[in-house]
Amino acid sequence: MAGKFGHGKRSFGLGLVREKLAETSGCTVAMNLLVMNLEKLLELLLF
Repeated sequence: MAGKFGHGKRSFGLGLVREKLAETSGCTVAMNLLVMNLEKLLELLLF
């Protein structure tokens, strides 16, 4: 799990989240994780 957050920080800018409210920060992190999962799914389907 920690490795995925590290990958997200490097590849998707999770370390650059600037939202102030916990709700908006959580939403941003969730959207980034969704994109990471979609990227992995597309990789499995196409290659």
